[in-house]
Amino acid sequence: MSSRRKARELALKVLYQYDLTSIDWKETFKHLTDILKIDKEGKSFAKELVKGTLKNLELIDSKISEFSKHWQISRISVVDRNILRIACYEMLFLKKIPHAVSIDEAIELSKKYSATESKSFINGVLDGICKSLKKES
Repeated sequence: MSSRRKARELALKVLYQYDLTSIDWKETFKHLTDILKIDKEGKSFAKELVKGTLKNLELIDSKISEFSKHWQISRISVVDRNILRIACYEMLFLKKIPHAVSIDEAIELSKKYSATESKSFINGVLDGICKSLKKES
């Protein structure tokens, strides 16, 4: 498994915990990095994903809401919501990562951590965001 995929998994776990408890994400991050075998580069990328997502949460959630037809952000499962948040953050702010990679990685996370039908929902929402970003540029 790639360092970046492990980093995305770590970020998902930290954001999931934060979403449920609102405790300081740094405690969860430290605890999980002590348990998980993740290299320095992966740890750094995971931290960037978590910090960036939380810093831009309002914008990210509004983008997700715009493309998750008939679903309020609060009604999306916690796992799916945070998978979407990570990918949306990457698409909006990490210009060196191709959108297709962010979408593919989100789908891989959903296959591992979410319900079977979630991957098509996640793909649809992220595809909509991707298309809107291409129109804007």
